[in-house]
Amino acid sequence: MEYENIDKAITYQDSCRKVKQMAEAIKKLRIKYYPNFTKISEEDKQIYDELNNQMEKTANENGLNGLKSVLISEISERYSGQIPSADGQENTPQNKKELYDKALIGYYGAIDAGKQILSEGKLKKAIICQRQAEEYMQILQKGGQEYVNAALNYKRGKFAELTQSKEKTNWSEVLPNYFRKEDAQKRDEITKEFADIIKQKEEPEKIETYENVMR
Repeated sequence: MEYENIDKAITYQDSCRKVKQMAEAIKKLRIKYYPNFTKISEEDKQIYDELNNQMEKTANENGLNGLKSVLISEISERYSGQIPSADGQENTPQNKKELYDKALIGYYGAIDAGKQILSEGKLKKAIICQRQAEEYMQILQKGGQEYVNAALNYKRGKFAELTQSKEKTNWSEVLPNYFRKEDAQKRDEITKEFADIIKQKEEPEKIETYENVMR
């Protein structure tokens, strides 16, 4: 009986690991096409659907529907790329708090995506994430300094991780387009954009912004 319980515990833990792995793969696909997931390729859409199906199956078979729901809900809220709006809602403290909470989660997602995309050397797309973060920040500023501080602290932490790893990164390879013979002004603009993100500017109005898991 003792061995049977141990086997069940091992199976449960292994299933938890698989569900989390599949959630991580789903998150990476959402980030890949952030902020407009409708632009996902047909090939990646098939992978995305299969991941969701396998995650659903594993959760159902092992009593992990609660874990699956939490993970999927967090991914959906963070990486939807949708700017929340108060239009059509009553102007109550509860509704305002819900609006600001959604904006903060969306801001976190924009920073996550910006960090990942910038680490891949995709500067133009990283700037899109930065602008998305700025839109969320405009809402958070209305919510007060507590929301702004939470957002900025999260940004600092995430981009600190990126700057800590830059010594190991050959940026001449990561950003090959920068070294092409281009107009000097354009090159200066790229340099400034990149420096702004790496240096983590703190002004709210200028926020910088498949692995095989089926086995």
